[in-house]
Amino acid sequence: MQTTRGRRQSIDSAASVPSTASARGSLCGCPVRLADRKAAAQSGRGPMPEVRIGFRLAARPELGVFSLVSTSWELAAGLPALTAALDVAAGPASGVLRYELVEITTRSGVAVSYRRPVIEVGNTRPLVQDAVRLAA
Repeated sequence: MQTTRGRRQSIDSAASVPSTASARGSLCGCPVRLADRKAAAQSGRGPMPEVRIGFRLAARPELGVFSLVSTSWELAAGLPALTAALDVAAGPASGVLRYELVEITTRSGVAVSYRRPVIEVGNTRPLVQDAVRLAA
């Protein structure tokens, strides 16, 4: 995770510091609840999530491993379920990575839109080519 002040911290969903072998499993001091971690990060007292996921394209595995790097709190919150789904697969698993449009209006009335990453593993059907639009 990256702090708002630029420092890096390695922590997992169990709130432990895996950066050195001797420190593995020890508490890092981060709140356990994700909402509390997000509040701490927003106030500058805690790290932001930095999720890194490597994947291959099912139709073209010879292209190698691609990386998704995201600071999405929603993706970070979904990591335990994603990890469980990958554990069940016990090897390479098929899935879909898509970016979902989120549109909100702030309290001050400003319309904001962004895309958040969504990863589905297991019984997923591939997206059709027309469903994928890339920005120019």
